Amino acid sequence: MIGLAILLLCPNISEGAETDSKTDISDISWKRVTQLTQLIPADLEKFDLHLKTSSYMRSNDAILVMFHNKEERAVGGILIIFSNAVVYELLLCHDLIEVRIFSKYLIPAEIDKHWVIEKNGYGIRIRCNGVLVLDTTVSSRTCDSKWSDQSKYWGQKVSSIRFSIGDSYDTATNYYYIDSVAESDEIEIKTKKTSAMTIIIIIVVILFVGVVGVYVYHDNCKDIAVQNNMREEPVFSAPPDNMREEPVFSAPPDNMREEPV
Repeated sequence: MIGLAILLLCPNISEGAETDSKTDISDISWKRVTQLTQLIPADLEKFDLHLKTSSYMRSNDAILVMFHNKEERAVGGILIIFSNAVVYELLLCHDLIEVRIFSKYLIPAEIDKHWVIEKNGYGIRIRCNGVLVLDTTVSSRTCDSKWSDQSKYWGQKVSSIRFSIGDSYDTATNYYYIDSVAESDEIEIKTKKTSAMTIIIIIVVILFVGVVGVYVYHDNCKDIAVQNNMREEPVFSAPPDNMREEPVFSAPPDNMREEPV
């Protein structure tokens, strides 16, 4: 019960209370964690759960997320505590007798952390600031004997989550979002940017092809004109009129035309 005991010693956040955060929340898809006991729709078999925290080591702040099936029954969950080390428990799998420690070489040192929880059937993956810190499969071999039949727990499809269990609440998570909303917005923005860039590229290509086409057409016209000039028949100018006149012979003198005696 060490893990749960540490959590119970943490100051509880009453339902509806808000926590401070230094995290940038310019992305409208992030939602502040306020209703800690409220069930939040979340199909974790299709979409990942994203959490933002800004807790210091040794603060004993805790991430506490319970998984519920469509009957609203608890079927698993995650407990992460910022103690002397960052430790974790897989709820309804580990018996809370001893905590598991994330490797200090895996957990990023930044205070502001972005956690991604990915559940795929019995498999669970956790990333922190892009670093994979846990990748395991829940089974009778990895869970304590009390939770050996995992078909009743982690084998169930998760339909909703809750940031509390009993009188214990999540004291570390400031904001969360489910991929179904955030990823669709991000994809839409990327699609718009891609479409705009595609249109710009098409316009530039059309203008370039047009300029090159005009240049080639003009150059071809010049070549054709030169070739036509070279193939024209030579033109000979007519001689002057005075060169075309018939020769005029003057009559001989009269004394030369007399008959000889």
